[in-house]
Amino acid sequence: MKKILFVTSIMLVTATVTLAQNNSAPSYFLENQFSTDFPGAKNVSFTVEKELSKVSFTLGNEKLNAYYDETNELLGTTKKETFADLPDNAKYEIIKKYAGYTVVDVIKFDDIENESVELSSYGSSLNEADNYFVELKNDDKAIVVKVDLSGGVDYLRDMK
Repeated sequence: MKKILFVTSIMLVTATVTLAQNNSAPSYFLENQFSTDFPGAKNVSFTVEKELSKVSFTLGNEKLNAYYDETNELLGTTKKETFADLPDNAKYEIIKKYAGYTVVDVIKFDDIENESVELSSYGSSLNEADNYFVELKNDDKAIVVKVDLSGGVDYLRDMK
């Protein structure tokens, strides 16, 4: 494992730690790599950080975020989903196990399956796994659960 990055900001768009805006412009190399990875992308916006860059864009009718490491290597993408997009068994388990909670947000993380980069969030490895991250909220607290593509549901953490 060449690198370990903790990427909590890519999991949920709202109510989580987000990448702080840094006025650094994207490098020529990052812009070129992004253009190669996502030809035809529109409404492109870069947020450049020391170890992680986020590119928000539209491809077709989908709004996506792509994440790159400091060497301009694509780590993965996220897109907003709905509760209905989750596997049926996951929806059933969430409704049963988290009765009284309301779904606030659903984000799908698409890992690029690069073995030289290890991504983790909330203490959970994301390597070689596409996952949904579901933010749930009740009157007292907000939580995040991870849903794998086969419908397995794992509690990840309480939100602040």
